[in-house]
Amino acid sequence: MADARFDHLIPLSLFGSPLGNLLVGHSTRFYLDAYHEAFTRSILIAFLELSLSALLLWLIHHWLSRQFARIIQQAHAIANGDYQRRLVIDDSQYDELGQTFNQMAENIEQRILALQHANEVKLQFLATISHELRTPLNAILGFTQLLGSEQLTETQKSDLTYIE
Repeated sequence: MADARFDHLIPLSLFGSPLGNLLVGHSTRFYLDAYHEAFTRSILIAFLELSLSALLLWLIHHWLSRQFARIIQQAHAIANGDYQRRLVIDDSQYDELGQTFNQMAENIEQRILALQHANEVKLQFLATISHELRTPLNAILGFTQLLGSEQLTETQKSDLTYIE
């Protein structure tokens, strides 16, 4: 915008007699320069605010991503059977989440240990019962074979086939 002047002619008089005219004028250059400077500063401030906001957003995103990456790694470890690994979160806001996650892993680990113990007890029970049943059955079968080698009546031989 070009520099413009505003001139105003003001007649002067004293007690009704004219003294002359007063020419008052001013240039718009000062106002235009002030406007351009304020506009430039506003643009610069807005750019700085946007830059700082973008930086802050990136830092928050990076921090959150790091926290969630730890949680995801722990979830994969638990999914792959590593129940002894614990999650370490160094921020109080996520501390409760970490504690809950670790409690979940601990509960799973305890239940798996309990199931393994129950399975061992079951196997021990089956081994004991199997032994306890086989011993008398082997004796019965052995005596049956001995009886089969003896001279028996037809009724006794028929009864002996039930045992075999």
